Amino acid sequence: MSGPAIGGSARAVPREPLSPPAESKPELRVLLSLAPPDGTTKYVDQITRFADVRQVTFFFSWVRAIFGRYDVFHVHWPEFLLRGRTLPVRFARHLLYLALMLRLRVSSVAVVRTVHNINPHEEGTGLEKALTKLLLRRVDRFILLNDQTPTSGLGAAADLIRHGDYVEAFADLPRQEAERGRLILFGRLQPYKGVETLLRVVSGLPQEDWAALRIVGACSDPVLRETIRAAETNDGRVSADLRFLPDDELVREVTRSEIVILPYTDLHNSGVLLVALSLGRPVVAPRTPSTESLAREVGSAWIYLYEGALTTHQLARGLRTLRDAERPDLPTFDGRDWRTIGAAHFATYQRARAHRRERVDSDESRQTRPVVFINPSGQRTNLGDSVLRRAFLDQLRHRAALHVYTGTHPSYVSGLGLRPEDVVYRSRVRWMLAAVRHAGKNFVFAMNPGEIVEDRRYWFTFAWQLPLIVLAKASRGASLASGIAVRELASRPDRRVRFLLRRCDVVEWRDPRSRQRYGIGTVIPDWAFAAGGPAHADADETRPLLAVSMRGDRRFPSDRWLEAIEAFARRLGASIIVVSQVVGDNGRSRAIARSLGAQVLLWEAGGHLEHEHAVRAVYRRSAAVVSDRIHALIIGVTEGATPIGFTVEGTEKVARTFLALCPISVSFSESEVGSAAEAADRLTRISCSSAEIRAAVATARQTLRTSASSSILSGPESAVVSDAYRPQGAAP
Repeated sequence: MSGPAIGGSARAVPREPLSPPAESKPELRVLLSLAPPDGTTKYVDQITRFADVRQVTFFFSWVRAIFGRYDVFHVHWPEFLLRGRTLPVRFARHLLYLALMLRLRVSSVAVVRTVHNINPHEEGTGLEKALTKLLLRRVDRFILLNDQTPTSGLGAAADLIRHGDYVEAFADLPRQEAERGRLILFGRLQPYKGVETLLRVVSGLPQEDWAALRIVGACSDPVLRETIRAAETNDGRVSADLRFLPDDELVREVTRSEIVILPYTDLHNSGVLLVALSLGRPVVAPRTPSTESLAREVGSAWIYLYEGALTTHQLARGLRTLRDAERPDLPTFDGRDWRTIGAAHFATYQRARAHRRERVDSDESRQTRPVVFINPSGQRTNLGDSVLRRAFLDQLRHRAALHVYTGTHPSYVSGLGLRPEDVVYRSRVRWMLAAVRHAGKNFVFAMNPGEIVEDRRYWFTFAWQLPLIVLAKASRGASLASGIAVRELASRPDRRVRFLLRRCDVVEWRDPRSRQRYGIGTVIPDWAFAAGGPAHADADETRPLLAVSMRGDRRFPSDRWLEAIEAFARRLGASIIVVSQVVGDNGRSRAIARSLGAQVLLWEAGGHLEHEHAVRAVYRRSAAVVSDRIHALIIGVTEGATPIGFTVEGTEKVARTFLALCPISVSFSESEVGSAAEAADRLTRISCSSAEIRAAVATARQTLRTSASSSILSGPESAVVSDAYRPQGAAP
């Protein structure tokens, strides 16, 4: 019984990592797949208590396993990482386990596994077996607890480090004199340990062979508990204490007994057997290759081995044999003291780490150029969504190879400006599997720029982004979130968003209020400022149009708003044209155009790229663009028009987005003015700042070109704007 608790203790339980002396620097950071000692004597208690001083040891948590820094992951019972009492717990652990496998798959962490049992005592599901095989294929070195463990099929080298004894652990605890005829079975009580067999067999023994049977240990199986309680009722010589015992009570129980009985149906390694021997009590145990090896080590006077299933005849013979044997107070163990075991573990960790480094160096030698994985998804009928993401892709492409998951909507994809050298995926699963294959120090995961919507649907985004961030971190690559913003600022910061962003290497917001809300990262202008025509467009060139583009999901503009637009157009000497940048705005655009007697450009046919050409052609001939849509204003200013956010409702989103561009206020609501004339004056004043705004666009493009998300990639410096995707006929 290597893993379950044997007894208990009143000593303090360490919760922090076990560290080397302050004056020394640890050579290895080891994460165990075990929880901290909880006051009961366990295998984990011994291997950490006597660990080599050159290592620092951490106990298991999912956060540390997936995101923490460590050199070696030491696995003991992999199935315990997957099991849980309820279906939701098991499901959550399966997801966390897959995230851990993803990290181990691409990281330089060495994996060591101690083989406690040839097969788990409790049969797992087919899925559990498949998932544990994933971990076993990643093992760099195995530890065998006895020389009878089969090594064929392990897939990695193995070291023999015998299971330690408990002589020192229990040396200072008071003991009892053995009572003749008192037998004991102790440890975690499970069906495979043959408790029912022992109860049946012992009842048939001659009265002179036994006086009492004591059963001690926790029992979680309700049927087995009932069987034991029934035996107590039927035979006064049978008694039980079905709980974990503190160490002092355990030592008294075992030493008070004459002989320990282990009626197991399967025994490969047993902590109970070693506890009994360490307390000077002989044992009746099944004959297996491992018990035969231990009997040769300590001598036949300490262990009687029976064949097959335990019978009354075999038990009686074993009791007589052990009573007649001469033996010292304690057996002599070979190499089972825990200090020797601690040094041997450290040596195994070093060998495993060296093996992993060789594998990592070999893999990295084949990958030199940065590889960026990105999913630039957006609304299929919103022109601004493809524009800002195309600009970001162009910047990344100049420095790295792109692996882009696009989905299957050709209209939207047309606006992303993908090139033949880009690797395009229409399946998210295949894209993520490719990310695993490309993981390494040159791997980069780029989160989708644009708005973050903090609702229930974000769980899906969280679920697929988290593994890629883990992948980047584990493989010494990078994760970046650039050009992001929060759609609604009214609610509190979302814990899921914060969790992901804190694990990114670069976080760049497109407005200062979003950044202030989370307190992470820096602020850069929206990536759409990097697209379009030259920022130094001539202010004196002929621009005979005033473009208007309004949302269809807001209330219709008032007469005052419409009159202000007409007055502003007269001052400019321009004709009004209403533009739809979103398919859903077509109805609103028609209605505004009728009210103003204006031309209209609707989005009734064609994909994103085709419609963008048409919209930019209009904006290049416009003196100003009046809109409550952020990207109508941004596309307009990148074509030389003055952006004016004259809204029918609030201006909050427009204001905070343009605040990242320049301090000039370009937006106001009709509720802020008392008349159409006053509104026209505000429109005129903003238009007079066109030169300063165009200069700010030029500065913004330089900022984007040198942003942290750009500089984190190695590669030559290049212009952000891609001429290949400027609208047809635009001047370079």
